[in-house]
Amino acid sequence: MDLFKKIVSSMGPMIDIVTPQKKKDEEIQEVANNAFVIFLMGALVGFAVCIMLIGQNIITINKMV
Repeated sequence: MDLFKKIVSSMGPMIDIVTPQKKKDEEIQEVANNAFVIFLMGALVGFAVCIMLIGQNIITINKMV
């Protein structure tokens, strides 16, 4: 019985997501927005790094020529 309680308590967040409640939907939306913002920030950083690497490659190519 204790094992069952542990499984249920560990699945609590999943069950909360399944149950349609206005407050839970708002929380899920907030988490999704945060994840999207983090993803955008990561994409921007990756883009900036690519531009820097390309810029360095162009400089090194010009030096070699």
